[in-house]
Amino acid sequence: MMLARLFWREHRMLALGYTGILGAALTAATLYWPNLRDAGILTLVQYLPFEPLKEFAEGFEREGFWAYFAVQHLFRGAGMFGVAAAGLMGSGIVAREVDNRTAELLLSRPISRSRILMERWFAGAVLLLVPLLATTCLAAYLAPQVEEVLDIKTALAATVFAWLFPLAAFSITMFFSTLFSNQIKAAILVLGVSILQMAFYLIPELWNYSIFNIIDLDVTLKFTRGEFPMQEACTLAAVSLVSVAASICSFRRRGF
Repeated sequence: MMLARLFWREHRMLALGYTGILGAALTAATLYWPNLRDAGILTLVQYLPFEPLKEFAEGFEREGFWAYFAVQHLFRGAGMFGVAAAGLMGSGIVAREVDNRTAELLLSRPISRSRILMERWFAGAVLLLVPLLATTCLAAYLAPQVEEVLDIKTALAATVFAWLFPLAAFSITMFFSTLFSNQIKAAILVLGVSILQMAFYLIPELWNYSIFNIIDLDVTLKFTRGEFPMQEACTLAAVSLVSVAASICSFRRRGF
């Protein structure tokens, strides 16, 4: 686990910053919830000519605080902030070593290339998961202060599901990191595609082509009915597994 500890030291500031952003954003959103709930703003939002926002507002009125939590934390926190963190973490797994001219030193250790990747992938997966879980616990703590209740077991289960989304982005970024010699290229490619996909999500005619459908409100509301979005979870897990396998194959064949 030496490489995992090294990965933590290299990315601890990013992980702490990610946690801080998640916590600050969800705290502000939670404390603002009574204004939306009590002032009739949700009713006004439904008349805006912006379909995703209207659907979110309808979900807030129909499902209450859970829908608000799902959009603010699961969709925005894991889906948007999480992908950004995943892109920054994953891009340097191999490409940074090439950039810093330390790849040969890393490979000189009596550790297989597969183990190098897997230890770093595991460390990155944990660094993406723990901030999400911690922020979910924070939301459960804050909910009573705005006269709401957030079932912690359901929220944690939904958070683990939402984590699969940035994990898939992280795994894909790791694959690109094994291909490039500059980590910026891998990060820009993944973050650029995610921004494009978010743009698709905001356009009704292109909505069906956006990967953000996998973690949108319609999916995460299943948890309130005691259901688990197995199809979406399997899709995200499969993307990660295929990306990890492709990364290992690419790294084994790569010469330095």
